[in-house]
Amino acid sequence: MRACLLLVALCGCSPSTNRAVAIDDAYTEMSESIQLFAVAADALQSSTEGLCTQTTEARITAVRDAWWTARGAYKQVSMAGFGPLEEEPDRLGPKLDFWPARPATIEALIASDAPLDVQAFGSMGTATRGLPAMEVVLYEDDAVVRWGDDPRRCAFVQGAAGDIASNAHALEDAWGAWQTRLTEPDGEPYASTQEVLNEWVNRVAFAAEDIRLEKLGKPMGTGPDDVRPDAIESPWAHRSVADMIDTLDGAHRVLSAVLVAADDPTLPARADAAHEHAREALADLSEPLVETLVVEPEIAQRAQDAVQAYQVLVQMDVAQALSVSVVFNDND
Repeated sequence: MRACLLLVALCGCSPSTNRAVAIDDAYTEMSESIQLFAVAADALQSSTEGLCTQTTEARITAVRDAWWTARGAYKQVSMAGFGPLEEEPDRLGPKLDFWPARPATIEALIASDAPLDVQAFGSMGTATRGLPAMEVVLYEDDAVVRWGDDPRRCAFVQGAAGDIASNAHALEDAWGAWQTRLTEPDGEPYASTQEVLNEWVNRVAFAAEDIRLEKLGKPMGTGPDDVRPDAIESPWAHRSVADMIDTLDGAHRVLSAVLVAADDPTLPARADAAHEHAREALADLSEPLVETLVVEPEIAQRAQDAVQAYQVLVQMDVAQALSVSVVFNDND
């Protein structure tokens, strides 16, 4: 992206050329993030090989480490909430990241006699597949004992890991099929480079808004006496804060890519500063998040405020500099 910025500066490219460079960069940034996720998903699946015949604390810890890495890689991707992540026939986002997880639904599946191999997961509903569903069983207390008493619990983890890897590669392929639509728009679903820029910038703002309202606001409730543990993302792994930071980082990388088309030379530095401030405020939150929300709600409020400041910069300064039409979040 920096090379593209230098190229633009040296050649005095037109605004339309700048926009073409920007959407190419944004597509490339997301492609690289998706590729990293596919690699991490493969590593997650590999970590479960032989797990159910040799279930030890060390093996489970290795799977948890691989899950943590894959989860972080996916959260970097999740800001692209359009295309194959949300649209049929792919709609891979819910298959990979349906949250909050539903433990009761997962337990009902494990208690049944339904098959739990990778192929079976492919026909399951979203509540029993993906990274959050796998987290519920993978991070349960006394896993070695519980899996020994009920081998289907380990089988669930192994099947879920294979399904995650399969969908990661499906996303990689489907994203590749979207390249022309995003870098050479000709009317379906985008009629111009400006419409693609609109999509990317709005998605960055939505990512920030979702952190503020969905990942912090809903769990916070109306105050310390109204905290909602059931609305917290990744609570079993105590990864709620890391999820938020990874989502913000993934969004900001895309924003940095599209800012090559901005006519305000101060904007990249101001965006970087707003991102860093929001990132630091989120990092001040402690795990488990539910305890922070009850004991130190003011820290969560500061994090919300910092993320909101980043969102406002995107929806006002960036939108104005790139002539972006600001729209409502899909979650509204």
